Amino acid sequence: MKFAQIVLGLVAASAVLADTVSLSGDCQKAYAEYEECGKTEVEGFEKIYQSDKCQNYYKDPIATLAKCGDLDAETKDKLIADVKFSQAFNVLHTAKTEDGKACPLYRNKKVEKVKDTCASKSCTTASIEAYKLYVEGRKINEKKERKFIN
Repeated sequence: MKFAQIVLGLVAASAVLADTVSLSGDCQKAYAEYEECGKTEVEGFEKIYQSDKCQNYYKDPIATLAKCGDLDAETKDKLIADVKFSQAFNVLHTAKTEDGKACPLYRNKKVEKVKDTCASKSCTTASIEAYKLYVEGRKINEKKERKFIN
């Protein structure tokens, strides 16, 4: 019915229900320096999200968080999955049409807005990018779940 709302719901649920990444010491401090990259309710978030700082963080969180380099593989996977879920939500939250307006589907719950969103190549591209990030995060979590079951 409402693809973006479903995706946003899945992303939000995954982020809330997923194991929280347990970080400590210098790694926790380094992670805290990038919290602003995921706070969509902050005024001017779009500019923050698009900053080099946040884009580098989303591109390679482990390299960006150098003080987290000694994390075990499972914790790194959790961290990377959480970052991908956050980025997927941010992509949808900041997506704009070609004329600079917020993508209709992400700002309005009416079904007819799907057509308006699909009419914009930028909004469609943002939807696809967010979905890919979500799937990447889920794959990491599924790999982790399979290890746990076996």
